[in-house]
Amino acid sequence: MEAHHLARIAQLVEQGALNAKVAGSNPAASTMSTALETLQEAKKAYEDAKEKLGKDAIRALFKDLFAAFPGMTAVEWAQYTPYFNDGDPCIFRLNDPYFRFVDMDPDIGMWDLFSSWNIYSMQDAPELPMVVAKKYNWQTKQYEEHMVTAKKPVPKMGYSEAQAIAAHEFQRNFFDMEEIFFEVIGDHSKITARPVDGGIELDVESYDHD
Repeated sequence: MEAHHLARIAQLVEQGALNAKVAGSNPAASTMSTALETLQEAKKAYEDAKEKLGKDAIRALFKDLFAAFPGMTAVEWAQYTPYFNDGDPCIFRLNDPYFRFVDMDPDIGMWDLFSSWNIYSMQDAPELPMVVAKKYNWQTKQYEEHMVTAKKPVPKMGYSEAQAIAAHEFQRNFFDMEEIFFEVIGDHSKITARPVDGGIELDVESYDHD
């Protein structure tokens, strides 16, 4: 169920509660009240499941990445809906994730960290058979299929082929999960993912932007 559907359900719940109150002693009000309570319970169960399953998917994504890079200490990124987009629609976006390694200066800001493009190159990557890819369209609220040319990433100096593939897979899956990041974490946020005691810790803070 998508976010705009949940908002509509909330509106119906509020309107139904008001109607039941106005109905007073009307026997139908009791039936309406019971139905609304059931709907509210179902909505809460959905929200709880969405948050748990979404966080599980996000943590699994980062766990695979950190396993491929023992020296990686954090991944940082910002996600938000811009307030201005030069006349184009302002829609939610995930910004590129940036990687922090153990030998980096801890005072380096997020935008000066490594990105996937420091680890591999697609410029000279050999082409593989075309595959069907899905991308969520925030304007139509639908997943859209399109054909893309799959390529095998070429590692840059100092990284192995396995690490290049892991970084490439992470980058692809990261953006494919845009809807999950929005639903679970929310808008106007800066997030840091860290490996902690065999798990993944997610630190979320408010992010100022244009």
